Amino acid sequence: MAMKNPYPEKKQVQNPKIYKMPKQVNLEQSSHNGQKKAAEQSKANPYLRSQVMTASPEELVNMLFAGAIKFINLAIAAIEEKDMEKAHVANVRAQNIVLELMGGLNQEYEISEDFFKMYEFIHYHLITANSEKSTDKLKEAAELTRELRDTWKQAIEEAKSS
Repeated sequence: MAMKNPYPEKKQVQNPKIYKMPKQVNLEQSSHNGQKKAAEQSKANPYLRSQVMTASPEELVNMLFAGAIKFINLAIAAIEEKDMEKAHVANVRAQNIVLELMGGLNQEYEISEDFFKMYEFIHYHLITANSEKSTDKLKEAAELTRELRDTWKQAIEEAKSS
């Protein structure tokens, strides 16, 4: 009995302007109890803040992919170290980045629907991995995120060369 491929068919990205990324990205790291002073928040990682404010929309998407992969990997490592609180925090941060990618899609482009479905699939895997503390599901989410990142980079390069 042949198994159905769970991944959507890969499609070539024709237009890298499928994202409408705002320059408003939450760079603050939430503390354990969720409270921080406003003065502390305004000083949060000025280098990252500068990078975000000067980045093109395409670069913002690349930064989001990098962040999602980073936090998924941190969640995997934390589970392997049996630090479930750290795993939860890293997983939730990855989930929030995936939601940011979903919300940043420009629905005027038909291919945005395909990207949305992939992000939805990754987000579901992250939620499931968080509840089950499953490194397998996290590794699958990381691999899918890397594939989307690589596709995005290829689309940007092709758009620049044409």
